[in-house]
Amino acid sequence: MRRWRGLLGIGAAVAVIALVLALPAARRHAPAASRGAGGPATLATVWPGARSFPIPGTFPDGATYTPVLVLDAGTSIGMIAGADGEQSDLALVPATGPPRILQAQAVADAGSLDGITASATDVYWMHTSTDADGRATTTLWTAPRAGGPARQLTADVGAPGFSGSGYDVQVVGDRLVWAGTRAGAAEQTELRSIPLAGGPVTVRVVPGAWALSAWPWLVTAPGAGDQPARLRNAETGAEKAVRVPPDKQVTCSPTWCRTIPNNAAQATETDLVRPDGSDRRVIGRATDAAIACDVALRDRFEVLMTSTDPSGRAAVSRLALYDIAKQRTVQVEAAATNAGARGDFLWWSTGDHETLTWHGLDLRTLT
Repeated sequence: MRRWRGLLGIGAAVAVIALVLALPAARRHAPAASRGAGGPATLATVWPGARSFPIPGTFPDGATYTPVLVLDAGTSIGMIAGADGEQSDLALVPATGPPRILQAQAVADAGSLDGITASATDVYWMHTSTDADGRATTTLWTAPRAGGPARQLTADVGAPGFSGSGYDVQVVGDRLVWAGTRAGAAEQTELRSIPLAGGPVTVRVVPGAWALSAWPWLVTAPGAGDQPARLRNAETGAEKAVRVPPDKQVTCSPTWCRTIPNNAAQATETDLVRPDGSDRRVIGRATDAAIACDVALRDRFEVLMTSTDPSGRAAVSRLALYDIAKQRTVQVEAAATNAGARGDFLWWSTGDHETLTWHGLDLRTLT
């Protein structure tokens, strides 16, 4: 079963900072960050009405928490790591009060939890477990947001692909949709869907290797060989070529593509460009890492991290937003130890271990 995993998938807190630290020294300058009279533009100076909100980072029993999906200012979903290192559980976590375990998992079981998403009333995720012979089995689960036990929706999930994207499993109308490789046919993709309440799974085969983007769009799947990047409308079958230079690694949405060089001899900068090749702009220097799996959150923001102090117990990075509409970079946190972003929300941590604290920000408030 082929599975793609992204930077901010489950358990990737360390990987985010590791990527930032591994970036080479700058070779060429991108446009300077917006600056006010007293220094770089910050969240407070550019959007004075914006307010972050707290997300728990630790619990009384010594467990630590890493958000994966923020539902609102009072609720998030993520992974709780037990203080003894033996458990890694999926949980729905309120701003105050105890977490609610959705699926418990022993670290020794070598399982994974992916494709986490939610409707207005329910949470959905896929759980992969491995038996004693190394065979992996993936199942689709759900639980009510308001409370109640989790239940399995189906084991008929095919070979789903996970990149850490918010589109890996998504709600489309009254159905859940996901994509994966067709058994025995690497160049065919299965689009599978199931009613939100459960029921028979429908399967549609699409020629080519694709991953889901914002519905109804598909994008060329990670690991699709040397195929040029394309977009395909799953409803009409219409395809669009992505017009970026061939020497770039590219990640696309229907409206923006993020590119970085795939040749170490080139300047290691991060660019944004429209899929048709227009409106190109440099958004990051060689020391900046774009950390969101999905490109251009709300079609407006790219999240950048820049290592500033890798010498401590927890690496410290500058967290910033590149505002596509205003073509400016705005500092969110000068000393972040981790961060994630998906949909309408950005979240980041300060401190580490017993001092770990998470903060969330609703990007819709940045007007």
